[in-house]
Amino acid sequence: MLTLIEIGKTLKVHGVQGAIKIFIASHYINDFEKKVNFLFIDEVPYQIVEKEIVADDHAIVLLDDITTKDAAQRLSNKTIKVDAKNIQEKNPTKELLALVGYTLKDKTSKTNIIIQDIIEYPSQLMIKSTHNNNEILLPLHPDFVQSINHKTKTIVVTLPEGIIDLQL
Repeated sequence: MLTLIEIGKTLKVHGVQGAIKIFIASHYINDFEKKVNFLFIDEVPYQIVEKEIVADDHAIVLLDDITTKDAAQRLSNKTIKVDAKNIQEKNPTKELLALVGYTLKDKTSKTNIIIQDIIEYPSQLMIKSTHNNNEILLPLHPDFVQSINHKTKTIVVTLPEGIIDLQL
């Protein structure tokens, strides 16, 4: 029996030849690029004819028998599943939950806060905390993380300027 795992979502039509831009959870993108030859959309299998990774979590795919803009449009905004044997299931949120309680030190604002929770949104992990008695959400993106020290339970980041002040 085939076991399917959800890895992303179709977004919008790309061009006029039936290509579709898709979102793939970033922790699946490498397996998707190397091992996945079929997508399941509404439980229907579609063979991937061409795929191009265009970002850490986006790709453009051309599917067999989807050759027009209209045909591709009918597949927009749908959940994408793949055969579980082609994907190594990962849950980065589970690993990052270990960071709850760590001190986040932002080099940009010189602010130190305690991480109260890690929340997974569809395309972004967010740190939930309190600063000056206000609840704030900050993006947890690898580009912002400078270092993680598990001994001292600190994360040094460089957040975009003003991101904390916008929430106060």
